[in-house]
Amino acid sequence: MATYPTLPIDDLRIIPSDGSESTRAQDGTTKIRRLYGQTIYTITMTHKYLTVAEFATLEAFYATNEPDDIAFTDDLTSNDYTVKMLGPPVQIGTEGLRIHAAMSLEGTRD
Repeated sequence: MATYPTLPIDDLRIIPSDGSESTRAQDGTTKIRRLYGQTIYTITMTHKYLTVAEFATLEAFYATNEPDDIAFTDDLTSNDYTVKMLGPPVQIGTEGLRIHAAMSLEGTRD
């Protein structure tokens, strides 16, 4: 399994979901159903100030590993995740010769 490239991450959001769905009965009571057993994590991140070569590395990583599970580690918490990339890297801006890019991943915590 490939490991997500080591690039500077400026904004990282990890949002857990257990697939809970709430419904309200006619009498006003709420029922919560859990649609899947394992928590799924949606990970969004922004890479700011990437060089053209670093952005090309990210694009090449996506092209090579897009259908596969990949390993991602949150450097702050050291939590490991097995994820899939939800789409290619998105260029969200530039500053001089630097590129701001965004990536989205989804999967489970190991």
